[in-house]
Amino acid sequence: MQSKLLTAVLLACLAVFGQSKSAWADIMNVNVDGVDPRYRSAFLQAEAFWESRVIAYNPILPASVRAQLTKLQITAVSTAIDGVGGILGSAGPTSVIQFGSTAPGFKQTRGTPIAIARTSQMNFDIADIEDLAANGSLLDVIKHEMAHAMGFGSLWQQNGLLSTINGQLQYTGVNALAKYRTESGNRAARWVPVEQAGGGGTAGSHWDDDDPFFNRRTRSGSSELMIGSIDPGNETKFTSETTWAAMADLWYVVRGINDVGYREPRVSPGGRRKWTGGPPQFLTSTGGGPAGVPEPGSIGLLLALGACGTLVRSRRKS
Repeated sequence: MQSKLLTAVLLACLAVFGQSKSAWADIMNVNVDGVDPRYRSAFLQAEAFWESRVIAYNPILPASVRAQLTKLQITAVSTAIDGVGGILGSAGPTSVIQFGSTAPGFKQTRGTPIAIARTSQMNFDIADIEDLAANGSLLDVIKHEMAHAMGFGSLWQQNGLLSTINGQLQYTGVNALAKYRTESGNRAARWVPVEQAGGGGTAGSHWDDDDPFFNRRTRSGSSELMIGSIDPGNETKFTSETTWAAMADLWYVVRGINDVGYREPRVSPGGRRKWTGGPPQFLTSTGGGPAGVPEPGSIGLLLALGACGTLVRSRRKS
């Protein structure tokens, strides 16, 4: 009996150690000191979700830049914002490394602007977190906001991923566009559909809520994680390959997208997953923020320009 038990333990240990290199990454640290302890595990789950495939910064970046990009530091805070409903939270970069691709040793297209988040902030309204946790929407909301903290939507303009043609915002990042052509079946697509409505807080920061690939509510009750709204408790979120590929457009190495030839460093299982300490730093938004997404029964996940970067704001329709 002892022999069988020892064998089982050894196999379990081998499984954990065997996964340490292929199944884990440590691209970010999340500080949850300012979050109600009841909800901290959801932030760790969201971090693990993105790190399951976002495994490093792109090695083609100049060495001088990569030396400054050890890990993205994200501070998460639950705080009083505006009571029940209204703004659910906000997220966005607080400091950014920004440069042009004419940097020495950089071999990409000359003139391409590059902006990569170094630190970011996520704020969630105390009055809404309990409700989101109760109806099963909290993890999806945190995943969504964490993507914005990583640069999704909040750093598209700074990376030259958006074009305005005939007054229409169009996402033209090569990785996401290639995946969208395959997933949507629209192989002739020249851009990924981007949200046009909602003003400066929503337009150009999310996938298009009207696109049938991203919004399947009427057919299956599901929608893509990174559109601009969520119907809490009544909707299933899926994450498309287009969204993962958009992370590759933001200079991350993403498993299954742009990791060919990339060798992951070996990481010890006991040393990879941690939350950082220290007091949270608060961000404030400029102005009163945008109005809610005009979709009945939904919570709009909205972007507003912040003091140090772009904030994602979540609002409930009143």
